[in-house]
Amino acid sequence: MAEDPNLVIDDDYIEGIGASCSLYGDSIDDLFRQYIQVLDDVANKAVPSGEFHDAIVAFKSVVSQLRNQGKDGSKLNEIDNNINNICSGFISKIGEDSKPLY
Repeated sequence: MAEDPNLVIDDDYIEGIGASCSLYGDSIDDLFRQYIQVLDDVANKAVPSGEFHDAIVAFKSVVSQLRNQGKDGSKLNEIDNNINNICSGFISKIGEDSKPLY
C-alpha cells in the first residue's frame, strides 16, 4: 500500500469517537442497572413467592453477572474505557511518530 503524503488525521474526530463510545457504554450500563432494578421489584413486590418468583430471581442473577463481569465492575465500562484509551493512544502515537516530519 502506498503512503499518502497528504494524509490528515483529525484529532477531534478520533477523540470524539472515544468519547461517544464512553457515553454509549454509560447509557447501556445505566439501562442494565434499571433493568436489574425492575426484575428485583417484580421478584420482591409483584411475585413474592412461587416458581415464577424463583425463575425471576435466577434470571436477575444471570443478568447481574453479565453486567458485572469486568475487573472493576461493568464489562461495558471496561470496554468503553479501553476504546477511549485506544483513541487517545492513537493520537499520541501519531504525534510522536510525526515529529521527525516537522
